[in-house]
Amino acid sequence: MKKTLMYMLATVLNIGLYALFSMIDVFVDFLAFGEGATHGKSSLWLSFCFFLLQVLILLFLYKKKILIKDMALLILNVLIAVGLFLYFVVYLSSN
Repeated sequence: MKKTLMYMLATVLNIGLYALFSMIDVFVDFLAFGEGATHGKSSLWLSFCFFLLQVLILLFLYKKKILIKDMALLILNVLIAVGLFLYFVVYLSSN
């Protein structure tokens, strides 16, 4: 029960962290390029940098055994972050 609760908590926090980084990404994009002047390639790289920051935070949490204590949970959260990045940034920006 406790292990399942930790999996659910870590997964929900991971998705929330991705949403927070997406909001910060929009503000940084706005400050860097100005109003309405977003560039496709530069915003893609900016989103990719925030994605890498999220993966590095997950690896740090696993290394210090703070919230992510086993390898299966780390792999699950990294796959969730990859899936969110691929869907929201790559797929939706190409349509």
